[in-house]
Amino acid sequence: MRPVRLLRRVARDRTVAVLLAVAVIATVSCAGLGWRWWAVAHSEPAHNAAVRDTAVREGTRALEVLHTIDHRTAASDLDAWARVTSGELHGRLTGDRKRHIDRAGDAETVATATVTRSALSELDLEGGTARLLAVVDTDVGKEQRRSTLIASLVRKGERWTVSNVQAVGS
Repeated sequence: MRPVRLLRRVARDRTVAVLLAVAVIATVSCAGLGWRWWAVAHSEPAHNAAVRDTAVREGTRALEVLHTIDHRTAASDLDAWARVTSGELHGRLTGDRKRHIDRAGDAETVATATVTRSALSELDLEGGTARLLAVVDTDVGKEQRRSTLIASLVRKGERWTVSNVQAVGS
């Protein structure tokens, strides 16, 4: 069948013409919406939001690690502390390693922490720094403590580490 005849036949049949028009409109709409979604997903605000979310997630996890120690696994716990810290805090923790292990062993310390809330109050994308506010619940034996902390975060490569921690109000 020649294309001209096919077009005449389609033009005569209104149902087919309407369905064809709807299909074309749907295809163009989907393509347009897909392009818009892609443009938004790859925009600067989307990138900034992803960096912010990563900083919050990694900073939160780092605070949990820094407030967790078990006297039976103190050496590996301090290794974990070293992995999530940087700068002066990293130097203090790794420099006093033996003292921390001895103190945990002498007191038979078992402490676990959970960050119940956290948010960034500052984010410098170019400088690779952020400030995290967090509420940390720590269980030390039968005692439970709640602390509100401010953590300074520094981006090292693709990871965020804690360079300083301070209790709010101190």
